[in-house]
Amino acid sequence: MSMYVDLLSKALQARSEEHNADEWLDLALEYRDRMLGSRLQRGESSGSVLADDVAYDRALIRLCAAKGIGAAPERFAQPVDERRRLEQELAAMDLDLSALGRIRRRI
Repeated sequence: MSMYVDLLSKALQARSEEHNADEWLDLALEYRDRMLGSRLQRGESSGSVLADDVAYDRALIRLCAAKGIGAAPERFAQPVDERRRLEQELAAMDLDLSALGRIRRRI
């Protein structure tokens, strides 16, 4: 098991939050913005970037589960590929996180 999969698994176990799909969508959008923003900032610590990745992936997994999309931390051995897959699955359900994030930033 990769270190990232282990961290993500522990994050999912440590927090057993109860949210509905709309709340998970809001959290996923918020954490996605943070994750993408941390990559753009110079001097951002690798620990902070990793924490943003884990927070987004945790919310993404929970959102997908709420929408009936199979998602599990074990599939995040290649996080970028798994994020892309899950985001595409959501987009096929008219939940394009990229587009929704842009709309959200304008409001």
